[in-house]
Amino acid sequence: MDEADLAESADHVYRLLRRDLIRVEAVELQRLYDEHHISDTTRQRLQRSLDLEEARLDLVT
Repeated sequence: MDEADLAESADHVYRLLRRDLIRVEAVELQRLYDEHHISDTTRQRLQRSLDLEEARLDLVT
């Protein structure tokens, strides 16, 4: 495996891990909202940020 293959493989693993983490963050965000720790405005703003990041990850795939 050459250096380019290693870099591509590492990037792929990063994107998979980041997608998993985004899902975990979204669940936690919903929990915080459901338990009235954050407002709906805050939840929407943060969820939008997660959605945009996930969309950027999908563009690279």
